[in-house]
Amino acid sequence: MPPNTPHVVLTTKHALCVGQHFISVGRIRDSVIGSWFTLFCRWLTNTAHSSYRRSLVFILAFWCRTMVIKENRYLEKVKNPSERPLHTPDITKFRELNDVLILINWVDLGTLQVPERYGKQGANEKDCLLFAFGSRSAWRLLEWLSKTVHIKIEAGSGEAEIMDVLRYRKQLLAQQAAALVKLAPKRKDIEHLVKDQTVCKEDFQRGIDKDFLSVKDQDWVEEFGRAWKRWTESSWDSLSPWSEVPQSGIFSVVAQPMPESMALDCMQWEAKLYYAGRVGEFDE
Repeated sequence: MPPNTPHVVLTTKHALCVGQHFISVGRIRDSVIGSWFTLFCRWLTNTAHSSYRRSLVFILAFWCRTMVIKENRYLEKVKNPSERPLHTPDITKFRELNDVLILINWVDLGTLQVPERYGKQGANEKDCLLFAFGSRSAWRLLEWLSKTVHIKIEAGSGEAEIMDVLRYRKQLLAQQAAALVKLAPKRKDIEHLVKDQTVCKEDFQRGIDKDFLSVKDQDWVEEFGRAWKRWTESSWDSLSPWSEVPQSGIFSVVAQPMPESMALDCMQWEAKLYYAGRVGEFDE
C-alpha cells in the first residue's frame, strides 16, 4: 500500500493510533518486527520514517503511566475481567507480559537502530533524546514489574520453577540483540538504494559490545552466545527477532513480587545497564 493512502483497519484487540500510525496493542510484537524489517529490508515503509520510533516509545510511556503511576486503579481492573484495562496489556497473562517486555527491549535496543549514531548522517539529538526518554520509561516499568509479578513455570513432572521478570527479560534481550547483529548484513544488499543509512554488521556488533556486553554480566553474555548460535545455525528468515511464548512447560504470571533477595541481582544488572553510557550523556 502506498504511503498516505486512506484505509480502514479492523482488529479484535485494543489498539492505539499515534498521529497517522496505527499500532495494535494486542500484537505489539508485530509492530516490533515491522520496525526491524523496515530498518533492514525496506519491506514495509520508509526506513527514515522516525515517526514509527516515536509511536512505539510513546506507547511504552503510556503503559508506564497507566501501570506505574495509576497502579491501584490498573491492578483493580486487572482483577475484574469485566473491566479489563483499555489500550493496556494485562500483565497477569503471560503472552501479554511477553509483549510488554518485547517493547521495552526494542526501546533499549533503539539507539542501535539510529544510523546517526554511526556518523552516517550527522548527529540527530532529537532521536537520541527520544530513546533516552524511552529508556527511562522502560526502567520505571521494569522496576515496577519486578515488585509486582513473577513468572511461574510448571514442568511436566509437576515441579514449578519461579523466574524473576527481570531475568526473563534478560533472556529476551539477548535474543533480540543477537537478531539485530544477524540481520544487519541484509542492509548491505540494498546499499545502492540507501548508502547514507546503511549500518553494517561490524558497527552493530561494536554497539552491542559497548552498550550491553560492557556491563560484564556473565549470565547475559552466555544468553547472547546461545542466541547467536541459534541464529547462526538457522536461515535468517526462519526466525523472528523476538521470542514467541516458549512451548515447553506451562507459563503463568503470579501477581506478587519475587523475594527481595532473589530479585536484587537482576535489578543491579539493570542499573548497571542503564548507566553504562547508552543514555547517560542525555540524562539529567
